[in-house]
Amino acid sequence: MFQEISIQNFGLIEKIILDFHEGFHAISGETGAGKSILLQAIAFALGSRVDKDCLRSGCDEAVVTLVFEMPPKSDLQQFMQEKALDEAGLNTVILRRHFSSSGRSRAYVNDQNVSLKIIQEIGEKLCNQVGQHAAQKLLKNDYLLSLLDQMGGHLPLVQEYQDAYRDYKQILKQVEALEERVRQVKEQEDFLRFQYQELDAAELRVGEQEELESLKQRLKNSANLHDTSYKMLRLLAEDEDSLTEQISKLQVLDKKLFQWEETSLPWGEQINELAEQSQELIQHIQHYHANLPSPEQDLDTIESRLDLLQRLQKKYRLGIEELIQKHQQLKVQLDECEDFDYLLKEHQARIQQSKEDLLEKAQKLTKTRQKTAEKITHQLVQSLEALAMPQTRVNWKFDLYQKIEDFHERGGESMCFELSFNPGEPLKALEQVASGGELSRLLLALYEILFHKKSAAVLIFDEVDTGVGGKVAELIGQKLQSLGKKSQVIAVTHLPQIASLAKWHYLVSKKVQNKRTISEISLLDGEERLQEIARMLAGVRITAQALENARQLLGEFAA
Repeated sequence: MFQEISIQNFGLIEKIILDFHEGFHAISGETGAGKSILLQAIAFALGSRVDKDCLRSGCDEAVVTLVFEMPPKSDLQQFMQEKALDEAGLNTVILRRHFSSSGRSRAYVNDQNVSLKIIQEIGEKLCNQVGQHAAQKLLKNDYLLSLLDQMGGHLPLVQEYQDAYRDYKQILKQVEALEERVRQVKEQEDFLRFQYQELDAAELRVGEQEELESLKQRLKNSANLHDTSYKMLRLLAEDEDSLTEQISKLQVLDKKLFQWEETSLPWGEQINELAEQSQELIQHIQHYHANLPSPEQDLDTIESRLDLLQRLQKKYRLGIEELIQKHQQLKVQLDECEDFDYLLKEHQARIQQSKEDLLEKAQKLTKTRQKTAEKITHQLVQSLEALAMPQTRVNWKFDLYQKIEDFHERGGESMCFELSFNPGEPLKALEQVASGGELSRLLLALYEILFHKKSAAVLIFDEVDTGVGGKVAELIGQKLQSLGKKSQVIAVTHLPQIASLAKWHYLVSKKVQNKRTISEISLLDGEERLQEIARMLAGVRITAQALENARQLLGEFAA
């Protein structure tokens, strides 16, 4: 229940504190007095956005505070606990928003700073605001469907359908992306295959180019290398005065010295070591000489290979290692080309499964909606009859789309709400037959059904009586009064028939104080209320007859 509102520096309102109670509240006042400002302030505190015009001229900050009684064992209570916003031992929810001259706003729940999204979610659970143009929403099928789903408790089914719908769209998007990729790859497949075959035939390997360059250089010096290494071998072992021969002579002389001089000398060991080292050196040079490229080896073959490597690098603008990587990548792409048919079949199977799941949930939701529509049609006709719309015929026309591509976020069907207000006249779509007053009464009838069994959140109506008067206005007032017995109802009205049916009547008025215009709101007592009802009946000049009529209205419709 909405218990209290405090407003500071919002529009024409300087400062007010207002209490609300159980039942039906009517708010009246002359045009321009500030009735809409009060509802704007409530909407602001519940999370609506505002512009700088809402800030009272000359003030730095506007503050709006709403106090609600916490509904027991409600979704809101659980939500507050999850967000750690519930005050221990308190059964109230205090929403407060600040708006500064800089254009920034701050939101608080039970004095804890929260995001705008949090206060909006809490506001949706506490209040149902029906603006001046709410009845026009009935002309939009999405709004009618949402009301129907609330009446029938379809929200879990709607969620299941929407999950399936989003899954189907996601899979469809993935398949479309794959098909586009297949198309692009198929267009390039011949070119990719040519590149792959060209690189595959090249048989590239890391380091080959450096090896070939070195070999090319050696081939150019092949004759000199052969000649020089051969000369070294001759000097070491083959000539008459070769190193090997000279070392042998040294060994012979060393033995003679040893015969003549028995004293041990170290030269013999050194000469022997020199002989061993010379043999090792000879073996190394022989191995080198034997493995030198032959002068007859085809230098053209090496140069041709180097030309190929350089041409490939220039063509692809890549180094040898990058060319090897490209060769591998091309193989993967070509393998994918061969796998695409399998992947497409696999994804098509996923689409089919998703389609079947979506279609099943859509059919289930449509059938459930049809059952709810049939169930409430009789109630709706009775309620409309009580609102001076007798012999109204109603039909909820559902058609499941034949193509799943036509399904939408709300469901897999088209829905047309048809009515006939006059006997003998055919049923027609709502927008073809309903006037503003009829839409207002239809909205009230739907709300009466929606909140028939349970106490709803606070219902705030902003001039829902637009376009009606006389007896119809009285009937709308009775509906609001009836809703007020189940829920707390606050209605801004300009009709005395409606205001006189309220349990509580508030007046919004303007006055000039200290050369500034301010709006005030006050709860009317007996005589004040009589004067306001008379003003609503007669206008500016309140006559004795207007007072008498007002007295009769209040006496007849006293809550």
